[in-house]
Amino acid sequence: EALAIGTQVEIYEITVVNEKQWARIAQGWVLMEYLTLDGSTGEVASGICGDDLFWSFDSDTGVLTVSGTGPMTDYGELNDVPWREFASAITRIVVEPGATTVGDRAFCGYDSLTAVSLPDSITAIGYAGISECRNLTDLTLPEGLVSIGAMAFYANDSLTALALPASVRTIGARAFSNCDKLQRMEIPEGVTEIGEHTFSWCESLTEVILPSPPSPTMLS
Repeated sequence: EALAIGTQVEIYEITVVNEKQWARIAQGWVLMEYLTLDGSTGEVASGICGDDLFWSFDSDTGVLTVSGTGPMTDYGELNDVPWREFASAITRIVVEPGATTVGDRAFCGYDSLTAVSLPDSITAIGYAGISECRNLTDLTLPEGLVSIGAMAFYANDSLTALALPASVRTIGARAFSNCDKLQRMEIPEGVTEIGEHTFSWCESLTEVILPSPPSPTMLS
């Protein structure tokens, strides 16, 4: 939740996550660096996005940072995403080590986004987790990734290549569909399931390499 400059708040507790101090106020958790000594807020754009995950947005740099531990909240609607109001200003997303999932719809529809950094602690990317980011070009999937949800990377128009780590086991339906510039994809040997229409409407795709022999349950 964004609070106006000069808002008076009461601090209930302080905790440290990844060497950053967070304060719990009535509106949620905020970074201590946004609070002045008299308890009033500066330009606050931070909060919680999981039981032990916190987010902050720096409007000067355009960077959204997620820090803490454990899974990210799954969001049923785009307007439920707490940083949604900054969608047009977010240019880079950094998820710090400790987070284990990217929640459903967490990073869906950010036209100014060009880069996403994910740690190796991420094991799952949820439904439409990083999707419809028309200008996203810089994305490396983490080595610990196991599950790619349905429509996880749907309509990321500017992605030309994406390497799947050997840890991946399942790929959901339409996970890469409508990625217009995606040219090549190699499926790791450990993948046991690929959902329907995974590569539909990938107009530049010329090659998909499957394991040999593929798992009997791999293709829907």
